[in-house]
Amino acid sequence: WAMWAIAITECLVIHELDLPEDSPDFVADVWRYFEDYGLPDYHEDFEDDRGSWVELAYLATHLQFVPTGYGRHYHYVKDAPYLYHFYRDNFFVAFERGGHDLVAEFIDMIGTYGCTVENDIQLRHGVRYMLHLYKEAGHSFVKHRERWESRILEDYDRIHKPWTGIASVMTESCFEPEVPGSYGHAFRQALKAVPVEEE
Repeated sequence: WAMWAIAITECLVIHELDLPEDSPDFVADVWRYFEDYGLPDYHEDFEDDRGSWVELAYLATHLQFVPTGYGRHYHYVKDAPYLYHFYRDNFFVAFERGGHDLVAEFIDMIGTYGCTVENDIQLRHGVRYMLHLYKEAGHSFVKHRERWESRILEDYDRIHKPWTGIASVMTESCFEPEVPGSYGHAFRQALKAVPVEEE
């Protein structure tokens, strides 16, 4: 759902596209659905019928792409405090449980709040860790293999590992303004178009 919400928001920016009238509703409904989804912190006896902790952590990172357009726009803590706390509280669990891609995505998510290596110790630690992995794998994010990964590279790894790795060490973000015609503006307009239901 998160990925569809991103794709639809991208399409909302292209005024020449003839989208179904309720397209903004879908974006708003997805975003609001996850507000009450409940992303659990990791613990040793973790069990959740929605998936493993790593799968839910990836869901958390992909949810943040919805309002930011893959990090193009700043993410405000007030938009989703549950995501901010999830990243902060589980940052080092991602190192232990998730490996290269998940750590890189957590770093990237923290960066969308305007954090940098100069002002945030978790982000600084994460970037140093990613650079260590890069150096250890012969100056390559592609060649880094987790202990549970096959030595045979899949096409997904050839694309995704460099993408997440590079995004994680590019710590000086230049956020696009949320102006009419931007992804961020389209997302905000979708939320405004569907009022929050009072209970």
